[in-house]
Amino acid sequence: MKFLILKIYFIFIIFFYSLSLNAQIVLTSANNPAVGDAHILRNVDEGEIIPGPAGANQFWDFSYIKAAQDSTATFFILKCTTPYGMHFDKANLASHDGNWHFKYYNVTESFFQYHGSGDTSKVVVYSDPVLTLQYPFTYGNSFLDSSYAIINLGQKLIKKSGIKLVIADGYGVIAFPNDTVYNVLRLKSTEIITDSIFIDGNFVSAEQIIDTSYYWYRSNYKFPIFVINFTYSESGFNRYAGFVQNPNAVGIQALQTEMPNKIILHQNYPNPFNPITNIKFDLPNGDFVKLAVYNLLGQEISTLLNEFLKAGSYNITFNGYDLPSGIYFYKIITSDFSDTKRMILIK
Repeated sequence: MKFLILKIYFIFIIFFYSLSLNAQIVLTSANNPAVGDAHILRNVDEGEIIPGPAGANQFWDFSYIKAAQDSTATFFILKCTTPYGMHFDKANLASHDGNWHFKYYNVTESFFQYHGSGDTSKVVVYSDPVLTLQYPFTYGNSFLDSSYAIINLGQKLIKKSGIKLVIADGYGVIAFPNDTVYNVLRLKSTEIITDSIFIDGNFVSAEQIIDTSYYWYRSNYKFPIFVINFTYSESGFNRYAGFVQNPNAVGIQALQTEMPNKIILHQNYPNPFNPITNIKFDLPNGDFVKLAVYNLLGQEISTLLNEFLKAGSYNITFNGYDLPSGIYFYKIITSDFSDTKRMILIK
């Protein structure tokens, strides 16, 4: 009888241990981009790269790929600092690529939506926005969404309609040339976009684009760590792959130092800065931490951190690219501590 009880006990231990090894990643609003984030993709010389199978406990082997020298970047900024923000009344976040091309989004606790774009040639506003992600989202979840926009180019009118399917279709292990990451979640996004073209009110033609993307997410990281995209259209076929160089939320980095014995908010470095600076703080015990940036009027302009952290020393990178020169304040708040320091942005 004693042997039977011990056997059952060890079976339960093994069962729960196996569950912990395969704990599913759940995407939440913490995965939303925020002002100050920079989404940088290091391009890949991928050759004939394939995304691999869907399903549970997969092994995706990309150990053969090579990183290229070039990269593409998206910088997330305040909508009010952009030249086309007045067209997007339902958006609360914007981005740019460094070349005066702006995109607009609505981020909430429940979803992440794309609302359109603007540049010197045209402004595209979606009356039915594109749903990029909804929360919470984990393995086996999916959603189907439609989108619609009208682009007025004088005598030419384009009616852009789309349908999009996103599914968390796999989880497992992903291998890179110099690293292997366990317990990753893969999302597959397939979007069919139809552009119906009219000239002087008369229908001329319809063009269709099929865009399929794969994203691999790692636990506790904001952005996916790897991306593959396939685009099919009448004009041809394009394939893209890239490593995400800064997948961690708002640039937070746990420092390998001795365990601190008290909470300290350090002075940012460099200070003055242009446009990037580092904010370091020490946390002696695990706690819920909020770190935010304020202007001289006391208005919160950027939430850098708002989550539970384990004890340790941390560094967060703040990007003031979209802010004017001036004096700003950063404040840390925990369950029983708060402190504020001043920093100066000079451009």
